[in-house]
Amino acid sequence: MKKNNQKAVNNSSRKIVRITIFSILLIYVAWIGAWVIEQTIESHSVLLSTSMSRFFYWLGMKLLLWILPAFFIIRVSKQKNCKIL
Repeated sequence: MKKNNQKAVNNSSRKIVRITIFSILLIYVAWIGAWVIEQTIESHSVLLSTSMSRFFYWLGMKLLLWILPAFFIIRVSKQKNCKIL
């Protein structure tokens, strides 16, 4: 009985590790994409012509591409946010 329970925990841990690694790789690709989009917008439009607009663009990207995935990984691992923070 103990072996089966330990095997289930190991499979669950492996799943969380796979999801985390995939998420990190996806975040890096998305971050590069956000940079390319920012460069394209900056060269074709005046939307990101001020430092304040660039600040808010990157703030939004950080929230979208770093903070939300972190909460997703915490939820998948079934940890409580207050325990992590």
